[in-house]
Amino acid sequence: MSTTTPDPFAKEFGERLRTARLRQQLSQTALAHQLSIGRSTLVEYESGATLPSLTVAMRLAATLEVSLDWLCGLAPDR
Repeated sequence: MSTTTPDPFAKEFGERLRTARLRQQLSQTALAHQLSIGRSTLVEYESGATLPSLTVAMRLAATLEVSLDWLCGLAPDR
């Protein structure tokens, strides 16, 4: 049985994504609908299981009114 170490970058991205979504008072379903992605895909992003493409990450940042650098964990401020 193989185990994988969670990607700390993906975990940070997911935590910040969830924080930004909740600050905008959006449900996962509502945000996924706005971005035309599946709710299950958004759940994977928020859990750190996978990372979005650059295009989707940019759309997430714009929709949630945060910088892409902040969303990616590269800047302390939104």
